[in-house]
Amino acid sequence: MKGSTPTVYLASPVFREIADNPRVSVKFKFMINKIWSNLNTAARVVTAESRFPSIAEMKQAIEANEADFIGCHIGHRIPEEIASIASVKGV
Repeated sequence: MKGSTPTVYLASPVFREIADNPRVSVKFKFMINKIWSNLNTAARVVTAESRFPSIAEMKQAIEANEADFIGCHIGHRIPEEIASIASVKGV
């Protein structure tokens, strides 16, 4: 971690996008936006541009941003070459 603010790499923009879905209730939209705000207050958040970035795209973004933590969809494959990047402390 650089200083005291961790960097979180999200391997998909879908978490924030859920709040924009018209079928999501106002209550859950509020909760999602609050959690999103809290995460952005506690960490520097870097989000992938697509829902399923390639391994090369993830690796490049994680290395370039020295991500401390990786947040991903359960369907994302996080291979050893990414999990073992020196800055990464958790997935």
